[in-house]
Amino acid sequence: MDTDINSNIFRGRKVIVTQNVMLVCDFDMLFTFVYTGWEGTANDSRVFIDALTRHENHFPKPCG
Repeated sequence: MDTDINSNIFRGRKVIVTQNVMLVCDFDMLFTFVYTGWEGTANDSRVFIDALTRHENHFPKPCG
């Protein structure tokens, strides 16, 4: 059993500790963006939209 007080916010719907991580790589298979910190369960589109809309993330997207 976890003794960490904050571990409850990282528990998913099946009671195991989870964390969402979004990684972006280019065509050379090199990572260009890593986005972590979404605790628990979250929809992929919700994490993606959050990464796109926060300017401080500097998400690599094409101009235009």
